[in-house]
Amino acid sequence: MKIALVLLCLGIFAAPVVRGEDEAAKLEQAKQRFAATDADLNKAFQETRSKLSGSALIDLRDRQREWLKHRDYMASDQPRQNGFEGSDFKQSPDYWEAMAELTKERTAFLRAAFDSSLPKGITGVYQDSYGGALQLEETAQGLVFSINVVRGPTTHTGGLTGVATRKGSGAIYKEKIEPPEDRKPCELTFAFTDGHIVKLTGKNTEYYHGARAYFDGTYFKVAKLDKPIDQSAPVD
Repeated sequence: MKIALVLLCLGIFAAPVVRGEDEAAKLEQAKQRFAATDADLNKAFQETRSKLSGSALIDLRDRQREWLKHRDYMASDQPRQNGFEGSDFKQSPDYWEAMAELTKERTAFLRAAFDSSLPKGITGVYQDSYGGALQLEETAQGLVFSINVVRGPTTHTGGLTGVATRKGSGAIYKEKIEPPEDRKPCELTFAFTDGHIVKLTGKNTEYYHGARAYFDGTYFKVAKLDKPIDQSAPVD
C-alpha cells in the first residue's frame, strides 16, 4: 500500500490519465476542424450549384457523391498508416485530420474549377480532385502537356510530359519507341468540353506510373499557366 502511495505521488500512475486526456483533446480538436471544413465545403458546393443547370448540375451532384466516397476511403486508411491499432479508426485524430485536409482541398477545387474569371482557351492548369494534376499549353508544335499523379492512400505516383497533336475537339499523343526498346507505345487521348474540362484516357501507360496509379480521369481547369511547360524536365 505504501509503495502504491509513493508511486502515485511520483506521478507514475497519473501519467496514463494525462496521455488519455491529451488524446481525447486531440480527437475533439480534429473533429471540430473537420466540421468547420465540411461546412465550408457545403457552402462552396451550393455556390457552384447556383452557377449550373440541367445536365451540368446533375453531373456536379454525381461527381460530388463519388468524391465523398473517395474522401472517406482515403481518410479511413490514414490511422493504420500512422500505427493506429484500434478497431474503430474514427477514434483516431488522424482520421479526422485527413478528412479535414481532403475536404479543404476539395473546397478549393470546386471554387477554382468553376471560376468564370479564368483565361479562356485550353492552356492552363487542371486537376481531377483525385490526385491528378495536368498542365496544358497550346503551341505551334502542338499541345504540350505535363501530367503528374499521386493515387490512393499508398501514394502510387506517375508522370509524363510530351506533345499531343490536335485533332478536332481534342488531341492525341502517341509515344515513339526507339530501338532497341521493345514495348507498346503509350497513348493518350484528350477530349475537351465546355472550354474548361478535359477528359483524358490512356493506353499502355503503365511504364510511366506505379501499379495503382493512372492518368485517366476528368480534369477541370483551376488556374492559368504561369510559365511555359518545361519539356526537358524529368518525369516521376
